[in-house]
Amino acid sequence: MRDDDQCEDIPTLLPIQAEAARTLMASWALIMLTREGMYPQCSYDSCYDGIQTIGHRDSLTTPMDPFLVFSYNHVDVLHNEFVTSHVVMCVMNTNENVLYTHGIVENPDNVDYEKSIIPMIEELQVKALASNYTVSIDPLMKWAHGVYHYALTHQM
Repeated sequence: MRDDDQCEDIPTLLPIQAEAARTLMASWALIMLTREGMYPQCSYDSCYDGIQTIGHRDSLTTPMDPFLVFSYNHVDVLHNEFVTSHVVMCVMNTNENVLYTHGIVENPDNVDYEKSIIPMIEELQVKALASNYTVSIDPLMKWAHGVYHYALTHQM
């Protein structure tokens, strides 16, 4: 593991292959299933929805509007490891230059990086702006009962 000074070099928002994200979310779902009663149903539902969304991503996009998946990562200082805390799924509308944030799935063991969706979306906005895109979180109103949309609109 890198020492603390080098941890700042670790990229936090990274593109990830859709199928790799789907496999990661499946492992998170398995964790939740094996720890019965530990996680709320909405956490499992969000994970399941993420797996299904990636599996049916063609229904969300056109050939000109790619489906993009990013992992949001941080260093877990307590366990001294690099951890993926979230997966964010987006549709890039090339006609409007808008990156629509379609869904967010949180690692069920993400306990020590509170409110990490805020810096995650802020970083996504910075990266999108560098490519002359804006980020829309409107689709999140329909994702996970709107909890991420609510949290983001009341923090930004």
